[in-house]
Amino acid sequence: MEFESRLARLTANLNERGLDALITFVQENQYWLCGYETTGFHSFPQGLIVTASGGKLLITRQLEIENALERAFELPAIGYQDGKGPRHSNRPGPNRPGPWWRELWS
Repeated sequence: MEFESRLARLTANLNERGLDALITFVQENQYWLCGYETTGFHSFPQGLIVTASGGKLLITRQLEIENALERAFELPAIGYQDGKGPRHSNRPGPNRPGPWWRELWS
């Protein structure tokens, strides 16, 4: 599939350069890598993290989680509540505050 090929090329490039991850806040890059498309990025920040080992995580508004999980290619996502910002993000399901980003590299 197209998205698998793109992610494979990205992770190969990250490894060749000795980089741990790509973090992008650009909607076009997010769409190119995993097919996630939304109009909400104009008003609220969202970011996509892709690690050199192939881990992916989208950080977006809690209201966008369902959209991301349904429309993007194998994209785990966490959401933040409006008014609190991404720093206070929790995983969907059992809410667990704290340093969720550590799980990407474990």
